[in-house]
Amino acid sequence: MAISGWHPRYSTGIKIIDEQHQEIFLTLARLKAAVHMGGEGEDIGELLANFERITQLHFSTEEGFLGLHGYPDFEAHVLEHRTAQANLKEITERFASDPDALATTIVGFVHDWLRHHICEGDFKYVQFLKAQGISAT
Repeated sequence: MAISGWHPRYSTGIKIIDEQHQEIFLTLARLKAAVHMGGEGEDIGELLANFERITQLHFSTEEGFLGLHGYPDFEAHVLEHRTAQANLKEITERFASDPDALATTIVGFVHDWLRHHICEGDFKYVQFLKAQGISAT
C-alpha cells in the first residue's frame, strides 16, 4: 500500500495518536517536496531534525498508552520504535555528510517506515484495546 498523504483509513480512532500521525504525514510531505526541489525550498536537515522530534514524541505517547493498558506485545512494539529511531538517526547523520546521495533514501525510508508503523504495528494494538472494551476515542 503506497502512502502519499493522510487518509481516514489510517485513523486509529485514538485522537492523540491520529493527530501525531497527521503531523508525521505533513512533515513527510514537506520532506518529499524539499527533496524534489533539490533543497531549494525548506532545509532538508531541519525537516529531518523535526521528523526525529515528532517521532520521538509519538513513540513516547504510544508507549505510555500501551504500557498503561498492559499491551501484550509492548516490548516488541517498543523494539520497533527503537529500531526506527536508530535507523533514522543513522540516516540523518549520513545525510549531514553527503546530502545529495541520501536525500531520496531518506524519503524512501520514512515512507516505508510510516506504512509499516501505522498499517501493521499500530492497528494491532488498536484491535487489542478495542477487544478489551477500551474506547479508542
